[in-house]
Amino acid sequence: MCCANYQPISLMCIACKLMEHVICSAIMNHADQYNILYPLQHGFRARISCETQLIDMINNTVSNMQQGLQTDLCVLDFSKAFDKVGHKWLVEKLKWYVVDGEVNSWIREFLSGRSECCS
Repeated sequence: MCCANYQPISLMCIACKLMEHVICSAIMNHADQYNILYPLQHGFRARISCETQLIDMINNTVSNMQQGLQTDLCVLDFSKAFDKVGHKWLVEKLKWYVVDGEVNSWIREFLSGRSECCS
């Protein structure tokens, strides 16, 4: 078994998971309310997904074909990038988007000293 093929899981108590859900929901509502997220971002958003992004790409390609236009695609695999977001960078980025004060402090403390393993 190669651990690199598996994504680690975090073992947290129920109260911690509930608080994480509440904070995440509030941040996503904030991001939606102030149009913070890039409009073409489909992953990790309500009512849109990687599948809807694929449908958009196919629709755009077919539309271009019908108009006789060229479509160039560059496909990259960023799957590992999402597992490696630096915690300090994330906390600073949240401050930049006005997620600061006690919420930012809670997130910073929540993430500090965390480790994951796969066995």
